[in-house]
Amino acid sequence: QTLGTLLTLLQHDDTLQRAIKIAFPHDWKWLIGQLPSQLEPIVALRNPGAHSERLSRDQTAEIRAMVLGIGCEGLMVQVARVRLRMAS
Repeated sequence: QTLGTLLTLLQHDDTLQRAIKIAFPHDWKWLIGQLPSQLEPIVALRNPGAHSERLSRDQTAEIRAMVLGIGCEGLMVQVARVRLRMAS
């Protein structure tokens, strides 16, 4: 799925939200609550950047820092933690 579709499903699909609560008992609150708010700025920049607009260096640097964890715990680390818990 695209990031926009994933964001919409996480925010509005009750069936998916119930399935996430069952499949991810330790991480469902983050997946349903915080992940969508972290995906929103990526989707907002990515869609125009991929289709119609040129992104500034500042815009891309901000998203890069958030995803990689420069100065904060990154989105990649959080997703990896969820995957590790799922595997155990």
